[in-house]
Amino acid sequence: MKYESIINKIFNEAECMAAHIIPSGEEYSAAAEEMKIAEQKLLDTFSKTQEGLFDEYESAVCDVGTFEDTETFRYGVSVGVRFLLEALMLEKI
Repeated sequence: MKYESIINKIFNEAECMAAHIIPSGEEYSAAAEEMKIAEQKLLDTFSKTQEGLFDEYESAVCDVGTFEDTETFRYGVSVGVRFLLEALMLEKI
């Protein structure tokens, strides 16, 4: 099994507490509400064709974000493993 597929399996399929961590707080809630209102204002100006194009765009943005999140996770695991190995090597010195 390749390293990349292991990372994808851990990131996309494993259930862990980190999966339940979501942004919260007053600032996040306010920003999310502003985004929701702005998106609705934008959608109200769209024709049916534009709505379809916007849906395709949002889907593509989500797909790209998933790839970026997976790569960030993979990098974090890599850094964590290197940190752990270096810490273990220091104990042997």
